[in-house]
Amino acid sequence: MAKTGKGKDKDGTYWYKYLANAKRDPTLASTLLRGFAKVKCGESQVLFLIKALQKLGASLEVVSKRVKSNHRAQELRNLGNSLFTSDADAARVFEMYTQSISYALPGSRELALAYANRSAVSFEKKNYEECLIDIGRSLENDYPNEMQAKLYARRVRCLMALKRSQGEVENALNDTRKALSKMSEKASGRCMVVKTLADKNHMTPRDNTKVLSFAEKPTKVKSTVEDDNCEILGATGIKIQYSNKYGRHLIATRDIRPGEIIAIFDNYANARSPEKCYRECAKCTKATNVGIPCDNCVNVIYCSTSCRDEAWKDYHETECPILGVMLDLDAPPKTLLSMRITLKALQETGSVGELKKTVKNIDSISDPRVTGFTGNVFDCSKYASIYSLTSHSGKPQKCHDYCLSLISAFAVYYLATRTEIFGRKYDADLRIFDENASLGFIAGLMIRNGAIIHGSGTEDFFVAPFIALCNHSCSTNAVILSGSRSIALAVEPIKAGDQIWNNYLGLKYSRVPKAERQQSLRKEYNFTCDCVACAKNWPMFDQLPSFRTMPEMSPRTRDLVWNAVTTYSLKAIVAQFHGKFMEIKADLVKALELLFEHAGPCQELVTYKDELAIIVCLSLDIFSYTVKFGQRIDAI
Repeated sequence: MAKTGKGKDKDGTYWYKYLANAKRDPTLASTLLRGFAKVKCGESQVLFLIKALQKLGASLEVVSKRVKSNHRAQELRNLGNSLFTSDADAARVFEMYTQSISYALPGSRELALAYANRSAVSFEKKNYEECLIDIGRSLENDYPNEMQAKLYARRVRCLMALKRSQGEVENALNDTRKALSKMSEKASGRCMVVKTLADKNHMTPRDNTKVLSFAEKPTKVKSTVEDDNCEILGATGIKIQYSNKYGRHLIATRDIRPGEIIAIFDNYANARSPEKCYRECAKCTKATNVGIPCDNCVNVIYCSTSCRDEAWKDYHETECPILGVMLDLDAPPKTLLSMRITLKALQETGSVGELKKTVKNIDSISDPRVTGFTGNVFDCSKYASIYSLTSHSGKPQKCHDYCLSLISAFAVYYLATRTEIFGRKYDADLRIFDENASLGFIAGLMIRNGAIIHGSGTEDFFVAPFIALCNHSCSTNAVILSGSRSIALAVEPIKAGDQIWNNYLGLKYSRVPKAERQQSLRKEYNFTCDCVACAKNWPMFDQLPSFRTMPEMSPRTRDLVWNAVTTYSLKAIVAQFHGKFMEIKADLVKALELLFEHAGPCQELVTYKDELAIIVCLSLDIFSYTVKFGQRIDAI
């Protein structure tokens, strides 16, 4: 491979794109890509690419423009102001102000101004709780004294709209009076402040809170799973089993009824698509209009200080110095996730040396069933459970993903030169890969971690070991529901010894034609589904019969099922007005069990499985969003 002679004039962005598009260059395609295909997977792939970059005289340094800047924050805030006054879509306005908040220096006046302006949008959209949050943040920072009266008056109006206690309102009024003395007679907004003080009731928004139905404010119950005898932490009634056909998979250790929560768990790590970075929490993925930034970078927001602090501890402290550069290289979320998994593993083990020992110990386990166990349990919060997914079937997965290997090499180079995870910050020189073998090890581990992540492009990605243990069926007996945490919910009767089936990519037989399901599964997961729905060619929903028209059902059985279905349906109507959905769960479960036993595939069975998931979403404390009852959930 010939040197270009101009390597020193190019930065890392150039070299990454040059190698990433190797197919366009006949010389590179014939040497680099062919050579890469012959190299052993993992660490050797990275070292092969590093040698190629060394021969090209490449420099991987990149100076990112994604840095804190009050000047940039002001520009973004002004753009938000323009959007706000032009009556643009509220989501765009929120996002622009949040971006301004991310770029503003910690504790700066620009940060305070951005919080204040975002609070105005929340007030306009009648999100009074969120408005109060941003008012507080603005006042905690360097918001100008002469303008504070406006914020205090806005606080009064929010408190009145929310019908807060008289004491809270009076305190806010007192703060407003004190701040008014510092406000210029000609200042913008003074009139509103004076009117609020003169007649707070008149200034309270009249259409502040639309009257919510009871169904929109359902009774919440605490979600718990307690089973010290289960070998999977946070689960009950299941265990891991291994077979040559299915690899590791989950089976029931007892009969499980529809509606039972069989596991509660968190994702090990996630990565959002770049266009969502100012709309969703980088830790828990919750959508938020009151996001707070990292104090050191502009690339993530969090829904709360707890999420921010947890992310910093788990991986972001190490990721933070290089995340901007990775985004400059257009690193896809899949790559960012593989990096976060690796950094979280480093945090857990404490050092590269200890991580090597952990990996070596896992590799030494000969029984594929217990690979990834920590002691005698499978703990989804430990890296061992993640690492074991790369040998899910008992055979190590191969990864000849050229782009994943390339971006992993770049990521480890930046980690070595901009952080101290390898003991110190190394000089900006590609020869550091020759100097410290641990760089190749970590890059190889990133590639291996990336191999377990399915999907492509700019999608959102996450890794959850529990989900990975569930094999696919187009007719699933369990669903995974995600809120502040995730749960696995049985939606059909599951007998002891039965496998727990999940559904991949939303490919349910009732919604997607068989040919399309099979094609998608072969492309993404490289297997042909032989579940009962595929084997028996079950029709889609519109062609499914109702249990009422099934000729093989006896009149007595039909009456039994009809009575159960009618009882549930009538109680469901009442539940919509009282929000007590868990009270009708037993009736729905009875109807489901009868339909499953006597009717088999039918429209009612499909519909009620969805409605069971909806009832759980409405009733458990880990779900903050509201689903309208009777609405089918396509995402489940």
